[in-house]
Amino acid sequence: MDNYAGGGAVNLGGFFSGITNTVAREQQRLANQQAQEAKRLQSEQDKLTDIVKKVNVNGVQKQHLPEITAKLESIYDTYYKANQAEKQSDRLAYRLELEKNIAELGADVAMSKQYGQQFLKVADQIALKPQLFSGDARKQFELNFNKPLSQLNGTEANLQMYISPDTSILDKTEDIITKSLWSRANEKTTYGKTIGVGQTGDRVTQTFKTKSINQDDLGAEIFKTYNDNSGYRNIIDYQASQVGMTPQEYLLERTKTISQINKPIVEEGQFRNSRPRAPKSSSSDSVNSGFTVENNFDINYGSRTAGKTATVTAREYVAIPTSPTISAGKFSMQDTDGNQYDSKNTTEELKLVSVGTFPVLKSNVQTKSAGTLKAGAMATKSYAEKNPDKVEYVPKAVVNVKRKRQSGDGDITTTYFADPKEVIARTKLTKAQKTALDAYTQTARSKSTAPRTATTTSTTPKKKTISGF
Repeated sequence: MDNYAGGGAVNLGGFFSGITNTVAREQQRLANQQAQEAKRLQSEQDKLTDIVKKVNVNGVQKQHLPEITAKLESIYDTYYKANQAEKQSDRLAYRLELEKNIAELGADVAMSKQYGQQFLKVADQIALKPQLFSGDARKQFELNFNKPLSQLNGTEANLQMYISPDTSILDKTEDIITKSLWSRANEKTTYGKTIGVGQTGDRVTQTFKTKSINQDDLGAEIFKTYNDNSGYRNIIDYQASQVGMTPQEYLLERTKTISQINKPIVEEGQFRNSRPRAPKSSSSDSVNSGFTVENNFDINYGSRTAGKTATVTAREYVAIPTSPTISAGKFSMQDTDGNQYDSKNTTEELKLVSVGTFPVLKSNVQTKSAGTLKAGAMATKSYAEKNPDKVEYVPKAVVNVKRKRQSGDGDITTTYFADPKEVIARTKLTKAQKTALDAYTQTARSKSTAPRTATTTSTTPKKKTISGF
């Protein structure tokens, strides 16, 4: 080295020392950078973990779990991808997606909890007040309750959409109340005026038997039923709320309505007060006691067509006030205006009132006030006297037909006219009644068809003579 052309020996220690220091510094820098990157990654992972930890599915309804579980799996999958991503931009994108999915999951969980609470309230009402919910409504509730969360639109837990009250409970319950009151109702008999004297000297007096429900008893029973019968009470409470009334106000209104429907029942009859007379000479006389054939007997009947009552004179007439009530069955009758009525309902009841020979129109008659009167309609006393050639006298059985209204508002009784032979054949008359009818038949056969001047008059209240007009 001493012979090197450049001069003395060269010292390289400082040179290598500088290179070594540079390398060491670079290595330290890289190590610091890696440590910072690891720290940053750990920080990001911690943040992701904190986000995932916020997931809370407590209170989710069982029927909504499948959808909630699927979303949870999606969240954990995004969380894994975010942790494994090498690029910071990818990790940021996954984090945004993760936060969005967790927010949506939180909303679904809250909605499931809310539906659960609301569905529970509806279920409680169905259990407590079953009368307010039909079978179809309960089935629909069950279907909605089990729907996935994504298929619910917000109305399924609305109580009002399921309420469909069975209001027939009110009518059925109140019908039981009124029937019980009618069975306990007292009957009062009053007497009207004298309407004639029979051939045997009996004085014939109108009688009116009145049966009615005590209004105080009705109100007391209605309110007692409200307090004791939960089904009746539930319907009343709901109906009252719908019209803005208190239950007590609503009950008062219903009581008034029931009172109007259940009006007093008045049954008209006749009372014969026997005058002293000579002893009967035969058993047939005693059998016929109390039943007298009246000649040219005036009676008031109501007309639907004319809208009023008018006097009709029966040429011969015998009253049968105590005849038995029978099931009407299938029966053919006519009303005062000659309209046909065929009874087909076996629940209808028929009662023979009297038998007489009545004037009826031979053919249709045109009038100014009532329009066309049909052939077979009853001819009024004045018309029969003025137009004897336009009427004919026909034997008719007068019957009262009692039937229930379809709405359940009580019975209605209407008077009709029928063939005496058909009625008598169906009616179980006593021996005395049959004897009276035989006397009528003999008298009627001996008479001519010409009308005669009335000798006795019977004026009967309109609404009770012909019920239902």
